[in-house]
Amino acid sequence: MKHYDPALDRQTATFAQAQRALEVEVERLFADAEQELAVLPVGARETKALRSLLNHRSGLSVFVDKPQVPMDNNAAEHALRGPVIGRRLSFGSDGETGARFTALLYSVVATLKTNGIDVRRWLEAWLEACAKNGGQAPDDLSPWLPWSMSEERRCALMAPG
Repeated sequence: MKHYDPALDRQTATFAQAQRALEVEVERLFADAEQELAVLPVGARETKALRSLLNHRSGLSVFVDKPQVPMDNNAAEHALRGPVIGRRLSFGSDGETGARFTALLYSVVATLKTNGIDVRRWLEAWLEACAKNGGQAPDDLSPWLPWSMSEERRCALMAPG
């Protein structure tokens, strides 16, 4: 990817060379899997993984023809890690209301993190504002939204780092 430039209609020779090497290695991976599967005993433990690899070849190798597609989904898995751990620790949501609240809360947290805002600082300020407003959300939400809050508030709520 360090040689890929999405702005170019035709990639550089360095990228083309790296791309050819990638194609050869991916082809070799699937050929090796086919050869291993052919010689394994019918009930061998490895056959399930090898069959899955071969059956999902087109999906597993999208990145070869489309360099802008990551080779893995680590970013997506990392983003889901917190909510999954939270769900497990709280034994899930027993009802629709709890599930909706959890989804809303995770959406707010992800939005804050994406915009570089410290979730704990924001939440403390938000809960204080709600307390001052008789236990209700403030009428004007714009000071609480990353894209409409003042620069001063943004700086005060920014995540360290």
